[in-house]
Amino acid sequence: MNFEILMNNSDNSNGSIDNKLLSLISERGWKGLNEMQEQSYRKIIKGDNVLIMAPTGYGKTEAALLPIFSQALKSSPESSFLLYITPMRALINDLMRRINWWCERLSFRVGRKHAEVPQSEKNVRLRKFRTSSLRPQRV
Repeated sequence: MNFEILMNNSDNSNGSIDNKLLSLISERGWKGLNEMQEQSYRKIIKGDNVLIMAPTGYGKTEAALLPIFSQALKSSPESSFLLYITPMRALINDLMRRINWWCERLSFRVGRKHAEVPQSEKNVRLRKFRTSSLRPQRV
């Protein structure tokens, strides 16, 4: 996909991708969003409920996160909170690496919650977070 479709307004009032995210997408080495990510972005940014189904490694996580990050950058980031629920600890740990990559560059804090998280990380999580990853059993 080329970014012109989602970048036609620099003030982001039409749902276009925030310029910070565009820079990070380039930094990732991506040439653009795939069709599933583009469709998901448009629906999520409009406020639609979305169920994203695609093969492993197709970018479902970013399809869900990019529009939410874009909205958080557009509004007051301090008032934004994302809860990302996963079915397994191993998936939380894997996703944390990917989510951290985005959050560190966007100055968002991220935390995870499961039984094996070190106490020092749990203490930090007790403070305000913008992103958290949980297993459904803990919700």
